[in-house]
Formats: sequence, C-alpha cells, structure tokens
Amino acid sequence: MNSQNYGLSSIENIGWIERSVRSLMGLGMIITVLTIPSLSEAVMAGLSMLSIYILFTAITGWDPIYALTRKPSRQSAPLPPTATIRPINGVRRPFNEYKKAA
Repeated sequence: MNSQNYGLSSIENIGWIERSVRSLMGLGMIITVLTIPSLSEAVMAGLSMLSIYILFTAITGWDPIYALTRKPSRQSAPLPPTATIRPINGVRRPFNEYKKAA
C-alpha cells in the first residue's frame, strides 16, 4: 500500500498486514533476547538491533530499504475525451481495426 498524506508530509510504503507481521516478529525477537540467557553477546546485540529496526518500520509504516529498492509506480495519463471508442452500428470491434481505419 502506497499512501501519501500531504498535510503532514508522511509517506507509507508498508501495508497493514506487513506492519502486523513486523510487529509480531520484532516483539518475538525482543522476547527471545530477554528470555534465553545462553545466547552469545553478539547474537543478543544483533537480534536487539534488528528488532529495533523492524519495530520502528512497523510503527511508522515506512521502510527506507523498500524506498531505495522499489521503483515508484507510474500512473498512466488519462485518455482525452476524444479518444473514447464507441461501437459502430452496435458491433464491437477490436481496437486495432479503429487504428487501421483512421
């Protein structure tokens, strides 16, 4: 989901389902770090940093890695009113025939 709110200048590039999954993953990582004492300090530090990043992106709804890697969706320009195609004599024809006739 890509939504923009120009009044507050906030941009979201994560949908609500992914935000929910990220919240659960982040909380699970924090619980793992707090409850398993046999983890090495490097693993605990890594899980802590990763859980902070995941929870931050879940709360804000914006992921900077997605923003860097995803191409922006380009919207096509609307057709002008003269470009509407109406069937001739009630018979629908493929668009190619209209181009050939013109």
